[in-house]
Formats: sequence, structure tokens, C-alpha cells
Amino acid sequence: LALLHPDPVPPKVTRALERIAAESARMGEMVDDLLLLARLDAGRPLERLPVDLTHLVLDSVTDARAAGPDHRWTLELPEEPVTVTGDAHRLQQVLANLLANARWHTPVGTKVTVSLESDADTAVLTVHDDGPGVPEDVQPGVFERFTRADR
Repeated sequence: LALLHPDPVPPKVTRALERIAAESARMGEMVDDLLLLARLDAGRPLERLPVDLTHLVLDSVTDARAAGPDHRWTLELPEEPVTVTGDAHRLQQVLANLLANARWHTPVGTKVTVSLESDADTAVLTVHDDGPGVPEDVQPGVFERFTRADR
């Protein structure tokens, strides 16, 4: 825009452009989610390769911090890296969705904690926020497709 219009951009226009960019990103994420559902419906197998879950968590939380700087993001990671067998892209997408939900459905300033624990056989990744939580009437269907709660 600055190249096409050398004069200063009014604040209202800047805010409108920021909203357009944010909504474009959100729509892109929705398209990605729908494509994932279509791929899962088609029965395409997931990759089963070693995934550095610690690195994936660090990258995802770094992205979440950039997207939601007004939230308080904390990490609880083990000293040793955690590696699991899985589909790195899908695991990253699931974690990004959880972090985006924590950001979108909690007030500004809310603490969001991502923790990773492991033992010889299991890795446990937890996303916890201090927000209001999922309403009781929505909880039974929370893992159903397209389930939504009022904000």
C-alpha cells in the first residue's frame, strides 16, 4: 500500500487493513481445517515418523506468542528432548488449534500453560488456560465436528 500511495495512511485505514489481514489468516486456517477433515474422510494414512515433540512445542508456542502477545504464555518442558512417532504436520496443526482456541476464547492477559511430560512409553502434552472453560452444556459434544460455544 505504501508503494502505491506515498502519503501517510490514516489510522482508520491502517486498522481496517490489519483486520483484513487477521481475517484473511483466520479464513486460511479454516480452509486448512476443512482440507484436513476431507483428507481424514478420504482415509489417507497419517505419517508415522519420529517427531521431536519438544521442538514442535517450542515452535508452536513461539507462533502463539506472536499471534497473541497480550496473553501470558508459559512452557513446562522436560530437560531431555521428547521424541514420538507420528505425523509432524498433523501434530503441529492440532497444537496450533488448541493454542488458537486458548487465545480466542479467553480474555486478554489470560495465562496459557503448555506442558510436556514423558516416560519410557508415553508422552503427555497439555494445554491449560485460566479462562472461563467450556460451558457444561457444550462439553458432551466438544470433540464433534463443528461444535461451537458462544464466546
